[in-house]
Amino acid sequence: MYKEGSNRGFSPMTTTSSIDLEHRLSWDDFVAKYEILNEEVGRGGQGIVQAVQTRDTQQPHAAKIVSFRNMKDVSELTRWEKEAALLQGLDHPAILRYVDHYMRRVETPWGEDYECVLVTELAEGETLGEVMKRKKFSEAELVSIRDQVLDALAYIHERGIVHRDVKPDNILYDEKSGKV
Repeated sequence: MYKEGSNRGFSPMTTTSSIDLEHRLSWDDFVAKYEILNEEVGRGGQGIVQAVQTRDTQQPHAAKIVSFRNMKDVSELTRWEKEAALLQGLDHPAILRYVDHYMRRVETPWGEDYECVLVTELAEGETLGEVMKRKKFSEAELVSIRDQVLDALAYIHERGIVHRDVKPDNILYDEKSGKV
């Protein structure tokens, strides 16, 4: 049920002293644990979602790779870290299961950048927005989708979390199972 947000401009006056770049696992740990597959499974305003698999078990996962090159200020990095921490504690059938998260500082021709990776389960299906373009849903299907989305939203709201961008393009839907 989660997808990308929007780009923002970067201020060169931003300080990163409050960000712990080694807060979870290092980029080397990510590369050692996961193989990035050639399949891009999604794209958003800040980055891409790439299919990955664990090197030891070949278990498939999704890696949301976000570049903060266009961020407004360091609070966006802090927000990303908080989002990853919040996902760790969630366990709901309509919310992608958290696996790991990583961050690294990267020097680019444009200056300092941060790449963050959020690893989750790899869900079947495509966005509800994509499905809606080609399929007419029955009333029963619409009621089921509505109920699943509202159940997930109630679950996170009970934990003090607000999604902020609920829309069909941010909801994964599996046509075979009818699950979000």
